[in-house]
Amino acid sequence: MKKITNSWVMVLICAMLAIIACEENIEDDVNPNPGNNDKDPSGNNPPPDGNLLDANEITGSIQFLNSNLISGNMPSSTGTADFKLDTDTIFWVEGIKKRIRVRYPEIFSGSLTSILVQVKNADSYFEIEPDEIESTDTVAVFYFDFDPGNFDVPISFDLEIALKDETGQVVDETEDRPVVIEEPGNFDCSPVGERWDWLYTTIDGVLNRAEGYPQITPGTVKGCCDSGVPYYGNCIGTPLEGTVDYEAFHMQAFEYVKFFAEGNLGGELHENIRNVDPIVSDFCSNSAGYKDRIIHNIFSGQYSFDQASGKITLSDMVGQFEQVTIGSTVYEVPLPLYFGNFLNVEMISCHFMVDRSDVEGSFMERVFERRSEAFQWYD
Repeated sequence: MKKITNSWVMVLICAMLAIIACEENIEDDVNPNPGNNDKDPSGNNPPPDGNLLDANEITGSIQFLNSNLISGNMPSSTGTADFKLDTDTIFWVEGIKKRIRVRYPEIFSGSLTSILVQVKNADSYFEIEPDEIESTDTVAVFYFDFDPGNFDVPISFDLEIALKDETGQVVDETEDRPVVIEEPGNFDCSPVGERWDWLYTTIDGVLNRAEGYPQITPGTVKGCCDSGVPYYGNCIGTPLEGTVDYEAFHMQAFEYVKFFAEGNLGGELHENIRNVDPIVSDFCSNSAGYKDRIIHNIFSGQYSFDQASGKITLSDMVGQFEQVTIGSTVYEVPLPLYFGNFLNVEMISCHFMVDRSDVEGSFMERVFERRSEAFQWYD
């Protein structure tokens, strides 16, 4: 599994502290739809219980990447660790993949090699390898997918989830994690009420960014080293040429939007960025210097909702600005505002919303999920 160096761990700690400090503004607004409707925002009856369905047939419809199906029941847990999941109920609808994160306990010194998942009362279970690219030494990532062809959705069922370490021991487990398979195109619920959190962005079906996913990009920059004195300049091809290796860092920590009954909306976006700074880098000792940037944008706008199609039409979208000085001139530059840029936002179920773009043959999709409260980790 991919590891993060100590310096990047410190960056992540700082980023999480920034998230806690920043994620207060919009959430202080009055929720026009009070109460926890996380499991049934439409107010309709809950979907049929999976206990009334064939657990093995459900198992045959679940899809995990990098997984094996093993006969029997999952091994018992030793209970020696306490992992957390980023969701208490796994919602899914046709057309999305549900990204699930598992957070390591602070005192856990080993590594997580696989995630075990079993439909309650089924005769077999899955052993899943975490996503190698997205997983780190503090968080493991896997994706849940489903083939609804054999079922009359919506349906619900329970999963048992366990975690195995590098010694082969099952160190933690959670029982009866609810799964709700939603009916696509059911818009009896409106977008009003809870917040909609961005989960991930794909371009032509390939992951581009994801919530809380630290993307580290290595690179090199060339400068000068003159008798042990480094400076940034063009010394390429001369005896003074020096090179610095660096790792650029980007993480979109969170983005969410809330819709209000009056026809207005509000949201926030938070990103952490670290880029190499050649001016303070040492080209004699190959020691990179960096400059950090935190982007926190609070935005607002207006919307209308078409109950028949699920389409959300946005207008008057505006965010905040920052001052940028070029020479002696100060400019007001808008902060990044991603939501609604494609003007093609629609609900695809009561818990999922997409923001799509199809420009010059490149298809981008940004996936949002309804949450009743700010992001948190669950036992």
